[in-house]
Amino acid sequence: MVFDEAFLADLRKAIEPYMSQPRLLHTLAVERECAVIGKVCSLHEQELSALRVSALLHDLTKEMTVEEHLALLKENGLSPSADEMLSEEILHQRTSPLLIQKRFPACSCPAVTSPILSHTTGKPAMTTAEKILFLADVIEPRRKHEFCQQMRLHFYTRLQQGDPLAVVDGTLLLCLKSTIAHLSEQNRPIALASVEAYNHYTVHARPTK
Repeated sequence: MVFDEAFLADLRKAIEPYMSQPRLLHTLAVERECAVIGKVCSLHEQELSALRVSALLHDLTKEMTVEEHLALLKENGLSPSADEMLSEEILHQRTSPLLIQKRFPACSCPAVTSPILSHTTGKPAMTTAEKILFLADVIEPRRKHEFCQQMRLHFYTRLQQGDPLAVVDGTLLLCLKSTIAHLSEQNRPIALASVEAYNHYTVHARPTK
């Protein structure tokens, strides 16, 4: 299924009640970033349109309370994982697809929800769309944190000379490495999925020239 521009425009309006203005601006910036990177990586029209929908819905439950996340999981017969119990910040990547199914059923398909399910932690053997959403969430230009700006500079500098898919892999690996190091320095828990993703891409990232 291809989500056309009219559908995307309607969806941008429909998500407004679910997030604050700063979160909405971030979300719109992630969609634009996904569109740019997706084209550079030669995603076909169907993949790219689904990725843009993923971007618009990736933080749908980001501003829920922990109690609301847990209630949504319970409503769907699910329990929080060990990682989610240790780090509340990753709950939204699992609960957003649940709310999509309830409130935006036309968008509830694997092409949309799969990138959302790993956009915060990453995972081994991600699809190109999954990698792009993970990366766009970090490097969209509204992000002012030094780490995010460094990752953006790293990505676009190398993109000028390298294979786009290899540059995506290399930047993804650097993001994972830096995040794991930062959390470790702060004695904060690290999601197992992030460690597994780091291990995977340390071995399997596409080589850059």
